[in-house]
Amino acid sequence: MNISDGKFMDLNDEKRAFLELNVFKGKILKPLKGRGGLIYIVERNCIPKFVAYKTTQEFERLDISSIRVESIVNIEREAGNWFRYSNHPLLITPFSVTLVNNFPIICMPCCNGDLSVFTRSKQKFTSVIFLSLQIIKGLIEANKAGLKHHQDLKPENILYIDLSEKFINYPPIDVDPFLRYSVRIADFGVANAYLNGHPGGTNVYKAPEQYDIELFSGCFEPDIFAVGIIIAELFQGYHPAALDKDKDKRIRNWKGKKLKRWALSGIRNYKAAESDNEVSLIKLIDEMLSPNPSLRPSFESCYSVLSEILRLSDAKSFEFLDALISHYDRISNISGIQGRLFNLINLSKIKSQLTSILEEISFELDTLMSTNIYNAKQMIAIFHYAKALYIISHNNGVKEFHALMMSAFESIVYFLLEHPEDITSSQLYPVIDNSISIGSDFESSAEVFNESLKILSFLNYAGELNILIRNSTDNVVKAFVIFGIAQDLRLAHRHDEAYQKLSELRLLIPINSKFEEVFAHWEKEIVLWSKFNHLTEDE
Repeated sequence: MNISDGKFMDLNDEKRAFLELNVFKGKILKPLKGRGGLIYIVERNCIPKFVAYKTTQEFERLDISSIRVESIVNIEREAGNWFRYSNHPLLITPFSVTLVNNFPIICMPCCNGDLSVFTRSKQKFTSVIFLSLQIIKGLIEANKAGLKHHQDLKPENILYIDLSEKFINYPPIDVDPFLRYSVRIADFGVANAYLNGHPGGTNVYKAPEQYDIELFSGCFEPDIFAVGIIIAELFQGYHPAALDKDKDKRIRNWKGKKLKRWALSGIRNYKAAESDNEVSLIKLIDEMLSPNPSLRPSFESCYSVLSEILRLSDAKSFEFLDALISHYDRISNISGIQGRLFNLINLSKIKSQLTSILEEISFELDTLMSTNIYNAKQMIAIFHYAKALYIISHNNGVKEFHALMMSAFESIVYFLLEHPEDITSSQLYPVIDNSISIGSDFESSAEVFNESLKILSFLNYAGELNILIRNSTDNVVKAFVIFGIAQDLRLAHRHDEAYQKLSELRLLIPINSKFEEVFAHWEKEIVLWSKFNHLTEDE
């Protein structure tokens, strides 16, 4: 289901007002209902201004008694797949999931449309390659995150955004203007469902093995087949089962048996090639549409072939797209562990997902701690996993993992007592441009130190750490403690006292230019808070 796949729904004024005020916190622009569920396009007074909310079709009634168990299972399954596999900008990444009257509702970015806009007519050759490379790259990244097979790839499930609406003078004038379109793969409702014997797929995009999952001795590669059909449609404007554009509509009405015969036949129809590059593309598509899944090329191989075709067709546009995808890769790498755990914390709000998430995080945390050789990078990973486990356990009243969490946070604090300056800002808060850092190294170490101690306190930790910290003669450790107290005062809006406490650090540690910014910011807060208090008193 996506923003262009569905029919407009009518909402009465009372229901619209309730949803806008209590659920979406914004104005409903388009309520859409389709086969995959219900979508609301919403305009808000914040960033991003436009978002989409996806839920079950029954949500509109706001009556839990009217919902089918199957609908809840489907939306919860989709949310589970979505939050786990969307680790890259080429995959549409959900913002959050909430429960409204026990209905799961997923907030996601709002896109301009789906690829059916482009598959309905023949596209310029380079445009075909631009879109194809992005689709395949997105699936490669989803595979890395654990998605084996999407199982329902079709133009309606591949969205796009127009980057020229977001950035000035984009793309540059010396590259193909079609590069303004950036793909976002969506709809993970049946991803990996083959593991439970469900082949998935939409008839005109189904691979032979989706009609009979045991047809090729369990070899299952439907995504490559479906993408091959999509690329063929982009290239010629009609399905490769049709002889030409005029006969394409008939294909959409074929029954499953006839489509299965076509898929198994190996007979594919392509328009005549007009260049060597088009010959290369048709050859690749034909290999992707092999009836035998074991003979289809991997996505990595497809990506390599398409990259070379684009380089030979339009070198400047190739360089630009390559740079854009590299930028997306950096974003994905930077979000890393934190991005994945943030998604799992969001997903844990759905009770059916809770147990598997707790088991997943605790297993990985236990694995990280199984070595006796610790370094700063490893300790930050332990910190992120332990913090996520604590948040989810605390929110759900789970006490099973208290011992593991205490051991993790205790290890972190002991590490910082011995290596108080090893954790850096770039390790805790990685950024795309390495020349820019978020905060100072001291702040980062102090944050990990103090947050670990606080969580240990909440877990009723009774070890000897507090004694060691009180008796420490290390100035950096003393500074950690003072900074923690200063932060608590600041959060309590006791800004004068917070700044006075912060100033004690000048006697303990060197204050570099990055940390001087902290002093300047806190000092400014004193002035702003003072003005705010005066205004409040005057009122």
